[in-house]
This record gives sequence, C-alpha cells and structure tokens, in this order.
Amino acid sequence: MSSISTSELTDRLVDDLEPVKPIPTALKLWAAWLVSAALVLLLSSLKSKIRPDLAAVAAEPGFLIQSAAIIAACASIAAMAVGLCIPGSRNSLSLWTVIVGIGAWIAAAGYEVFSHLQNGASILAGYRPIYMCSTAVLIYSIIPAAVFLFIVRLSSPLQSKRAAFLALFASGLVGTAALQISCANDNILHLLLSHWLPAVALGVLGLFLGQFLFDWDTKVNRLKERLSIKK
Repeated sequence: MSSISTSELTDRLVDDLEPVKPIPTALKLWAAWLVSAALVLLLSSLKSKIRPDLAAVAAEPGFLIQSAAIIAACASIAAMAVGLCIPGSRNSLSLWTVIVGIGAWIAAAGYEVFSHLQNGASILAGYRPIYMCSTAVLIYSIIPAAVFLFIVRLSSPLQSKRAAFLALFASGLVGTAALQISCANDNILHLLLSHWLPAVALGVLGLFLGQFLFDWDTKVNRLKERLSIKK
C-alpha cells in the first residue's frame, strides 16, 4: 500500500466529513455495564442451585463483608475501565474508587484467613479442588465482557492494555459474586483458588490479548494503519 502525507490525509478527511454521533457519557456506559452484571447475577440465582445454608450465612458479618467487598471492587474496577475507554473521562476520583474497592476486597480475604486461623483450623482442612467453580466464574463473565466489547466499539481507548485488564477483571468478579449464593464451600483456600483467582487470571489475560482479541486500538491508530501515514 502506498503511503500518503499528512496533508493529503487532512484533505481526504475534510472531503469525507459526516455527522458524528456523540459517544454516551462514561456514567451512562458504566450504568449499562452494571445492568448487564446485575442481570447475570439474577440469572445465576434463577438457574443455579442456591446454597442450602444461605439464610444462615447471610447473617454472618464475614459473609456480608466479603460479598460487599466483591461487589464494591467489581463496580469500582468497571468504572475505571470505562474511564480508560473514553478519553478525558478518567479522573482521580475513579482511581480512588478502584483503590478503595480492591482494598476492601483484599481486606475481606484477610479477614477470612484471620478468622479461619483464629479458630485453630488449617487453611488446608476440608480443601479439595473443584474446577466447576472456576469454570462457572469464566461462564458468568462472558456477558459482562461482551458488553465491555460493545462499549469499546463506541469509544476510543487510549490505554488498551490497562482497559482490557480492568474490564476482564471486573467481568470475572461478576462470576465471583454469583458464586457467593450458589457455592456452599467456605474453605478459604477454595475461595482464593476457585472463586477469586480466575477473576484475576482473566484480568492478566486482558493485558496480553486485549488489544488483539478485542481490537482495542485507538481510532487514530487504526486510521494510520489503513492509510500508512508518513511520519
């Protein structure tokens, strides 16, 4: 493909001017993603078998803190991901929400480990690998991840790898939240490896595959690739 100069590109863009539909605000996109996450949680509660001891554990402070921390981390990380997809919308507040959300999640995990050890029990006691839970986290993350892909198509992410990491991490946490009401195995090692680690793994996958799998490039870069602009 023959390359064109910047001036020629400018002339072509001026000739091809068309009305551009404005991008929805970050708040609207974030709200749309939260709705998709809520629908996944609702469907999981209807389709999956509810843990038989849900009424009992729902009254325990540890379970409530853990569930609230997962939801807070999920929502705050998603807000940061949406902010990275729309240039100019990210601010220090969204960064602090992520810090607070992840901090609450880590604190909840630490609380569970401390409570487990305080009772004199080993974290290995009662642990057995259950790959079904890890698979469920991945399945529940599909719809939220697809919604994020749609959001990206409407926007121009300037930091594709970071946006992909946060988007897939938040999507994975939707699956983690869904398992709170369906999995009765409260062994801390099981929670760490089968509920929480898959969500982190999805985020790490986004760092390596986000730009290529979802084509998370800026529109400017895609235009440059097509037209091979001379520097």
